[in-house]
Amino acid sequence: MPERPRFRGLDAARALACAWVVLFHAGGQGPLAERGHGSFVHAIATVGYLGVDAFVVLSGVVVARSATPWPGFKSFITARFLRLFPLYALVLLALSAMTYARGTHLGLLAAYPTPLDLLAHLTFVHVFFASTLYSFLPPAWSLGLEWWLYVAYAAGQRLGRFFAPCTFIVSATTLVILRVLHHEADEATVVIFSRLWQFGAGAALAPHLGRWNPKPWILAGVIVILGSVSAYDNVVDPWVFRVSRLTEPMLWVTVFAALASVHPARFEKGALSFLSKRGDASYAVYLVHDPVLRSLHGARIFEEHRFAVGLGAAYVCGEFVHRVLEKPLGRLVKRARTP
Repeated sequence: MPERPRFRGLDAARALACAWVVLFHAGGQGPLAERGHGSFVHAIATVGYLGVDAFVVLSGVVVARSATPWPGFKSFITARFLRLFPLYALVLLALSAMTYARGTHLGLLAAYPTPLDLLAHLTFVHVFFASTLYSFLPPAWSLGLEWWLYVAYAAGQRLGRFFAPCTFIVSATTLVILRVLHHEADEATVVIFSRLWQFGAGAALAPHLGRWNPKPWILAGVIVILGSVSAYDNVVDPWVFRVSRLTEPMLWVTVFAALASVHPARFEKGALSFLSKRGDASYAVYLVHDPVLRSLHGARIFEEHRFAVGLGAAYVCGEFVHRVLEKPLGRLVKRARTP
């Protein structure tokens, strides 16, 4: 079977989405609370949670590509579990051990972890309970939800090519009903069905990557229209149900399809090469950035420069974890699964 092409533009998109989330926690909301109202950086940072939306659409793309042809439920779930769980478990256990050793959360965690809380996170069921959803490692909520999207995707394989259309119909219909019933954007049901819609959009795009080479004016027009809807809903009027829950995945699909059409040679050197390589470390950065930022909260030595120091430290620690833990773990898993 010929090897599927790797779209380095999507690696760059992953790195940018991760940077947006880190910026959100460092400069818009979260441990450092460096708001800087009125600045351009603050405006970008306050909607950094949209980086998670981009991640979910990308997950749909990656999962659908890696599962073609379909390897079977067991092989698929095993591969996804081994990609997601080992590093996640190591980070959780390390943070918990540091917490229990000192008898305090050291500023690294949002709360002191109980054994049941830790067990809920390690089994990914923390996303189903309000008390554990944003508990001692808040960014982990999206990882738990991502795992259950993998399970839903595997279970829905019997639908074949109808899987993506079904997710569209079910999630879009549910979101419209929730809108009519005046549910707000941050309610759990809205969030779950929004993620299903985003994941399905990415899965539907996957088979067509690299085939669409839009004219620049068409691409710009689509991005401006959909981006304007998203900007209005998330910046101007962010506390009501967002129309962009329905339109935003199409924005990311457009962007990712365009990135996949960029010639690979453009990512072989310079800034684009650096950016695409950072995409490989984005998972590690995502896992460790919140504890790093929390450790700097209230640190007087960095009081005037906590924002810059926090961003730098998050990326240094993330790259360290990627090189020292994530890559060796990946090699061990690959060797263990090779007959």
